[in-house]
Amino acid sequence: MIGIDNAELHYSLVDLQVKSGGPIARLGWSCIGVPDENDASRKRSCVIPALFTKNLYGTMEENLVATSIIALKRFWEIEKSGTEHTDRLVHTEDEQIALNKVKDSLRYEKGRYSIVIPWKDEKPKLPDTKPMTLSCLRNTKRNLKKDDRVTEDYKATIQAYIEKGYLQKVPLDEQLPNNVWYLPHFPVVRMDKTTTKVQIVFDCAAKCNGISLNDMIFAGPRLQQDLFNMLVRLHRNPVGIACNIKEMYLQIEIEESNRSHFRLLWRDLDPS
Repeated sequence: MIGIDNAELHYSLVDLQVKSGGPIARLGWSCIGVPDENDASRKRSCVIPALFTKNLYGTMEENLVATSIIALKRFWEIEKSGTEHTDRLVHTEDEQIALNKVKDSLRYEKGRYSIVIPWKDEKPKLPDTKPMTLSCLRNTKRNLKKDDRVTEDYKATIQAYIEKGYLQKVPLDEQLPNNVWYLPHFPVVRMDKTTTKVQIVFDCAAKCNGISLNDMIFAGPRLQQDLFNMLVRLHRNPVGIACNIKEMYLQIEIEESNRSHFRLLWRDLDPS
């Protein structure tokens, strides 16, 4: 709140007053004056933040009171936001189950976290997704051939994922697990981005025989705090710090027993 000792900060371009001694409306800024003009003591005064409109030119005093009360209520609601302890988020039963499964399985080894997938069914029955995924791979290949730069970026990204350990090749002599799910993937191109212009989307929502991988996994709760509250909290201290974790989701390992459900087909666009 700005005190009267900083009078220049209270300056407004337009003031409206119905009659002498009544309240003053500063359009777009605030209302100042005595709340009750019948108050003989004249000792009380107030400054009420408000957003005034042209209807103040009509029955100004009636509109002024109503508008000021609403504006004042909204002002304090906004001021109060983010000041209370809101770390407790209410979860549904399914969300709590998913959260507990992930918490119980969370491990940190060799500089990386790993988790198990919170399946709705402990042993989900999966259809054969390889034909569907192979068809999607052919579509991706056709789309990539339309732009050589996108093609090279896509290939380079896959290779980088392998080098960083996000992906690993399945051994040729592997005994195929009982349950395998192949993820379709495709590029999303954002030429307006200054960093990664080609991003690979692994489509967990793709359906095979009417079901998708997402259908069989608990979605889990939203763990982030409300963005508005976070922005308000930035005003509590002189310095606010923000950071970005590079490739955050890719750095969380899937526990080995669940990895067969997150496979993909790729042949570096080699038709042979």
